[in-house]
Amino acid sequence: MTDTNEQVSNEYSALVIAPGLHKLLLFENESGSTNKVPKLDNLKDFLDWKLIENEYAWPNGGDGEPKETSEFNPAEREQYNLECKCYAQLTQVLSKEIFFQFKNMNKTSHTLWLALQSATEGTATYRATKGKVLKDEWRVFSALPSETLGQTLERYRLLVAEMTDYGIDISDDKAVRVLKDGLPEKWDNEIEKI
Repeated sequence: MTDTNEQVSNEYSALVIAPGLHKLLLFENESGSTNKVPKLDNLKDFLDWKLIENEYAWPNGGDGEPKETSEFNPAEREQYNLECKCYAQLTQVLSKEIFFQFKNMNKTSHTLWLALQSATEGTATYRATKGKVLKDEWRVFSALPSETLGQTLERYRLLVAEMTDYGIDISDDKAVRVLKDGLPEKWDNEIEKI
């Protein structure tokens, strides 16, 4: 037991003596590593991610030419650092296969985010069209002749969940009315139990 305590004490001493290790651990916590993403230690840091909503613009000098990073004022430096952090964190959560599909055309966190959003959710036009199709499908929802009540309820639940994913809100009253209207009369007794 003494050997174990001594070993732990030696390891602790090594951590205290090696100040570079503490800095390395802090850096890994902020920027992540090859096998994990950075941690969000404080909710106020989440506001930094709001930068992703706006396109980062490299500051220009008085001559209209892009500034060197050494010429940035404190506000430009802060924006630049936030952009770098945002881009690094976003790219770290992507596998290499996914990142390489987008890296050449997306130099900022904003453009990378929009490209990922478009690839996974579709364009705004697609989402609007899909939302319209879902609404139409919901309005004419009815049980299929070969379905059980459980299957119909599951299909309806999935339809409503997909509508929610597309930002379509429906009141509970409307949802119940559309479901009830879409069920055959032979299930009225079962519906009253629910």
